[in-house]
Amino acid sequence: MDLRRGLDCSDTQDMSLEIKPGMRCVLVAYKLGDPHFCTAKIESTDPFNLSIEGKNLRLEVGQRIMVVVQDNTEPVKAQAVVESVADTSITLSSLQWEDVDRRRFPRFTVNTGVEIKTISEGENGPEVILFKGTTMDVSLGGTWILGEQPASSGSLVETRLTLNGHTAKVLGLIAWTNDEQLGFGVEFLDFVGDARYRLHEFLSGKAA
Repeated sequence: MDLRRGLDCSDTQDMSLEIKPGMRCVLVAYKLGDPHFCTAKIESTDPFNLSIEGKNLRLEVGQRIMVVVQDNTEPVKAQAVVESVADTSITLSSLQWEDVDRRRFPRFTVNTGVEIKTISEGENGPEVILFKGTTMDVSLGGTWILGEQPASSGSLVETRLTLNGHTAKVLGLIAWTNDEQLGFGVEFLDFVGDARYRLHEFLSGKAA
């Protein structure tokens, strides 16, 4: 899929998931370079209204955020702009939807250390776990990691990869796990700073 092609929220026939009211999603906003998230419920799609559940991100009108929806299928994501904020409800505009599918990119065998921060929704709010691992393969769409401990499918994850002496920070979603090997697959959602350039440059060297 051409990532430059935006999709209106009502035009989802090219995606694996149809966006409907009642679905839950994850909202991701960056503050000082670090991702923060909360869960929300889709109240309507035209206009795109959401009710915030749990932690409030303190969003501001005009702020750009990412919406991630996963409903027992491949996740989809959208970049969006906050149009209005009222208590625990927000309205988004300029949504550009796309499937999240790491398999459309060529994979390369890469064994490098990675720092991992998983973020999942617990009974008392977000639960953050920090640990380390080693990548088994990497592409522009995601990576397969052997970690020091198990990870939960569906969790958001921030990975810090060391590539040619540079650190690339990428936000992703744990799409599947192999608990016997402490392995899990991460589908990349968003690149922080110049991380996409760093990763593209590194993988281009592998393909040469």
